[in-house]
Amino acid sequence: LGDGVGSMAGALFGGCPNTTYGESVACVAISRNASVYTTIGTAVLCVIVGAYFISLRISELMRKTQELSINVTLLYDENLRLMKQVEELTEKLHEDEK
Repeated sequence: LGDGVGSMAGALFGGCPNTTYGESVACVAISRNASVYTTIGTAVLCVIVGAYFISLRISELMRKTQELSINVTLLYDENLRLMKQVEELTEKLHEDEK
């Protein structure tokens, strides 16, 4: 309750809310390791792993974009081919009418 009231008071005066996480307290209690260096190392590891997974998503997005671009190009080429056939058939029809 105290954290909630403190966070609300901080927000009213433009300050940062105070948030604590029970998971962090439990991790320290289980491992008995409250070292700042461990926390910093874990944070760096989380950033590296997160960046790796973000790069995987970006490469997947780029691959899908490339596939889409190829498909659009193929459709455009097919459209040009069909338009040329229509023009040839139209010319042939006009020739037959004469």
